[in-house]
Amino acid sequence: MTTEQSLEDSQPASSSRPDPLFKLLTKIEAEQLGLEAIETEFQYSTRADLVLSVPPGLALEGTLFDFFRSINVLEFKSEGDRFDLREYIRNDVRTGLSLLQGQDTNFDNTLNLMVVARKPRSFLNAAKKRGLIFRREKGRPWLWQGKVGFQDVAIVVCRDLPLEPIYYSWLVFAPSDSSKWKEYIEILVREGRIGLLEVVQKLRPRELYAMLKYKGRDLEELARVEGWVPPIDDPEVEELQVEVINMMLQNLVAKKSKKVGLIVSKLKPEERLSGLKPEERLSGLKPEERAELLKLLTEQTKIE
Repeated sequence: MTTEQSLEDSQPASSSRPDPLFKLLTKIEAEQLGLEAIETEFQYSTRADLVLSVPPGLALEGTLFDFFRSINVLEFKSEGDRFDLREYIRNDVRTGLSLLQGQDTNFDNTLNLMVVARKPRSFLNAAKKRGLIFRREKGRPWLWQGKVGFQDVAIVVCRDLPLEPIYYSWLVFAPSDSSKWKEYIEILVREGRIGLLEVVQKLRPRELYAMLKYKGRDLEELARVEGWVPPIDDPEVEELQVEVINMMLQNLVAKKSKKVGLIVSKLKPEERLSGLKPEERLSGLKPEERAELLKLLTEQTKIE
């Protein structure tokens, strides 16, 4: 059974929060390969996102988990979550508790693992000041490894994962404003990875729609044919379009882009009036535009 088929059976679309989706996707991927999810008994404040056990003799070469140890205590941070020293300490404690609970008494067999959307620069800098060095593994720039006390620690940066099928489950959580995420979405559409696309649609609906809408007509049409992009007459599409356009305009305004004026100039005078208060109607217009609007208002007054 593929990851996409398992996703459909598990109905991950029932939640749009990153943490449970990460846990679900990772458990599906791990269990298909023979790993075991361990139920922890920690208090809520120290509960790990996921603890995965690798049975003796299980081969993981060529999989997402080929750097795993016997016991792996995972903590996930989405693009909206901050990963700092405080958050690191939480998983440090969880990993220690895992050892004390008797999962495995050998530190060499246990991995303290953080999976993060972006490179945690502030944490890496703070660690360096303390003499704790994390290095990227050669040939795998997405994997940072180090040792803190008796613990082996690894950090996976989703944004830096390769665009290869074995990494698809974690590429879902790459930052939606990154070029990697946009390339990933295009690949999912072209390969027909519907299960993962439905997860993305729940997780980042506006960013997904904006990316497809402005990436190119061929990609949007392909996605529409697959059936998970709303049809053109769907009543929710207009509202989503407005939100996407507003998001893009706000971004241009923040950058003080001259393109804003170009976009506004494409609107007809009567379209500019829509939704504006009287004092707002003439704001920022050129003299010839003011004259045209005044003429329009005069004609409307005569009709009334």
